[in-house]
Amino acid sequence: MNMKKTVFFFIFAFLTMTKAWTQTFTVNNLIYEVTNTSENTVTLTDHDAVLSGMVNIPATVTYEGNDYSVTNIGWEAFNGCTAITQIIIPESVTSIEPCAFENCKALTQVNIPDGVTRIRTKTFSACEALIQITIPESIRSIEYYAFEACTSLTQVHIPKNVTSIGDGAFSYCSALTQINVDIANTAYCSENGVLFDKNKTTLLQYPAGKNETIYNMPNNVKSIGNYAFTQCTTLTQVSIPNSVTKIGKWAFCQCNSLTQINIPSSVTSIGEWAFSFCNSLTQMTVLATVPPTINYSTFEYVSRTIPVYVPATALADYQTAMYWKEFYLQALPTTNLQTTVIPKSISLQGGQLHNPQGLYVSLYDMQGRLVYSGSDSVINQPAGVYVMRCKGLSSKVLF
Repeated sequence: MNMKKTVFFFIFAFLTMTKAWTQTFTVNNLIYEVTNTSENTVTLTDHDAVLSGMVNIPATVTYEGNDYSVTNIGWEAFNGCTAITQIIIPESVTSIEPCAFENCKALTQVNIPDGVTRIRTKTFSACEALIQITIPESIRSIEYYAFEACTSLTQVHIPKNVTSIGDGAFSYCSALTQINVDIANTAYCSENGVLFDKNKTTLLQYPAGKNETIYNMPNNVKSIGNYAFTQCTTLTQVSIPNSVTKIGKWAFCQCNSLTQINIPSSVTSIGEWAFSFCNSLTQMTVLATVPPTINYSTFEYVSRTIPVYVPATALADYQTAMYWKEFYLQALPTTNLQTTVIPKSISLQGGQLHNPQGLYVSLYDMQGRLVYSGSDSVINQPAGVYVMRCKGLSSKVLF
């Protein structure tokens, strides 16, 4: 065989194989693509008619005398099918590609077969009517934005085998009140419906549908994840412990009921859009002696006229720091608890006020507003400077 014939042969063979591998056909308005000719498997890639009501995907389809097993639902296969209310996926399916059911706004129910191991990016994004979904034990990974903006979803159960959850997987789920994790899961856990990594050092997702107005974060949290509190519109106050060093991007975006922010001294960076659209803020307290790294969008649509209290020793640094210098910066006293003018039994440890004798204590913020009164043995407040009154005596205290 000469060179020209050899080249022609390989070109012909390649085109023949390509044609075979990209063969498509339609059965009952669903479009399939052959993915493996030797095993007779197909991917459901699209549809050629408006779909509505319940869609029952077959386990096998017949075309030109051949039976094919449906093993995959392709990229954007049902994207934008706004009239579908229920989808039944056969057990033959082992893979569902990104955006497969995105914007199926009337979809209320869907089953995920046991053979599927990943819920891909935006698979169910903006499925606004999705009320319940069973995540099978086979799932190992829930990718970013997988259930983003599923605004009717109220509860999610993370099974024991999930080892990866992407950013924003449950963001903008405005009705979500509980994220529960199987106790046997080695990568994640939940506390009061809030999603953490197993060691509770990273807060990953606070459900946007929880109705609490105040949230006290556990003291061992070191990082607030991307999108962690996005659109938590009922929160007016969040206590961020001094253990936190990083606040992720979009972390508190659109928390439009937050009235004040207290950032602990250990924070070194705050991500893009982290506090954007928090338009009810009346003040901020930043205890870091080195201005945390931020960018132009970190406080986008937050008034630059609200007071931002920073350590007096660092005021000059904030006044010259990029983006911080745009705010109305004020020096903040940094005195710790003065045990010489209050009962010695009261002490400040680990960002908490310890009151073992149960003395009656009142705490006021720097605007003179009463923020706590009572005799709890342990008192938590967001990081910041307060005036404490006890037994007729007053002192500044730094949480």
